[in-house]
Amino acid sequence: AAVLGLRSFRSVEIGRTKGRKPFLVRPRPPEALANFNFNVSHEGDWVVLASEPLCVCGVDVAAPPSSRKGGCDVDIFRDFGEQLTSREWEYV
Repeated sequence: AAVLGLRSFRSVEIGRTKGRKPFLVRPRPPEALANFNFNVSHEGDWVVLASEPLCVCGVDVAAPPSSRKGGCDVDIFRDFGEQLTSREWEYV
């Protein structure tokens, strides 16, 4: 909402493409954000939302094996250590 200059989500309407990708029906973003898009993925108790004001983005999530029957523990610091920059890890 903040990127679009909105104070709430009340006026936001979401549609879906023929491929089922969500898109913003209204309000239309300002011209400077004409390509504003987002993507959502979920599995089990896990939900991920990615948004990007200038480029097309996509996201996919898979629930950690530990949350599945017969799964194993996941250590995000070990398993994803090389995937994020030092600055990104500061936010984690």
